Amino acid sequence: MYSPDTYGKAEILEYVDANYGSDQQIWKSTTGILFTFNDASIIWISKRQTCIALSSTESEYIALALGGKESVWIARLYSEITLLPEFDEPICLSKCNATRKESRAP
Repeated sequence: MYSPDTYGKAEILEYVDANYGSDQQIWKSTTGILFTFNDASIIWISKRQTCIALSSTESEYIALALGGKESVWIARLYSEITLLPEFDEPICLSKCNATRKESRAP
């Protein structure tokens, strides 16, 4: 059921994680993605990565790349069915204040 958040605005959140080298026979990592729309789960993805990551950081970046593609797709879908406004704000990859400060530093 659709209901706007407390500020009257629809909100899609995405959670992305990677499990580094979880398959010890072929050494591929697994990506997990969860999308929520106003606190309700709408999409869940668990997929083995197509390449072998050499570190946990690399497997996280691979997972973020897939998550970024999926977030653009879901934002366009929801804007077409008018549940979200047209891209009035950029897609935020992190709501961590420390990350934001570092990314804006000259």
